Amino acid sequence: MVKIRKKSNTLIKRRVLDSKIRKEGIKRINPEAFIIIEKYFSEELDKIVNALVEQVMVQGRKTLKGKDVKRVLDKMKEEEDYDL
Repeated sequence: MVKIRKKSNTLIKRRVLDSKIRKEGIKRINPEAFIIIEKYFSEELDKIVNALVEQVMVQGRKTLKGKDVKRVLDKMKEEEDYDL
């Protein structure tokens, strides 16, 4: 019988984030801080993915290329600059 194991990379991400924060000089980190950071990045990632899907559909392709990612990130950066 084959067991299907689905690993969550949350623990790995938290360890990497923890080590980076500690290298910068912060000694202790509240677990709530990790949750807030993860929520923020997941929301931002959703925005980026939606913009990438739109870019690929406009181009009429099914393959995402590096130049598409650069265009989307540049466009998002410009929109952010306009909001400020």
